[in-house]
Amino acid sequence: MNIDVTLFTILQKENAGKSEISEALVSAVSALSQLDETQGSQVRQALLYFIQLILHRRSADEREDLIELIKRNSRDESEVAIMVETTADLLIEQGREQGIQQGARQTNIENTIAILSARFPNNDANALKPTLEAIDDLNRLKQLNLHASLANSFHQFQQQLGG
Repeated sequence: MNIDVTLFTILQKENAGKSEISEALVSAVSALSQLDETQGSQVRQALLYFIQLILHRRSADEREDLIELIKRNSRDESEVAIMVETTADLLIEQGREQGIQQGARQTNIENTIAILSARFPNNDANALKPTLEAIDDLNRLKQLNLHASLANSFHQFQQQLGG
């Protein structure tokens, strides 16, 4: 079995039940372990792909068992453990950064509404919240926050928000 076929087989089983993907992983990792040492780099890439697929696409209650299958059936269990740890650390860092971004977005939205409410109390600044929340660009939200402080009127801010 060549590496491409092995990867394709696992990809086909991505959404299969736990027992079916388990069988496919055991077969694939065992086949990879039989390959020549000269293909070590490709084997590592394939194993990393399996690990990432498990961590990204399989349910949390299956992950540990599936990773353990890969470790037990690979040529170098410690290398797989390092791959898992590195990948998990990366996922944690990505999640942390996404949380920071989301927090910054929410803070800018809340501050913009607070500024508008304080500066233009006769207008419903909260009505703009859904529009502000639909903006994914943090820099755009920061610009709007500044504009809320500088706008001559609520209407002028609304125009800036629309444009």
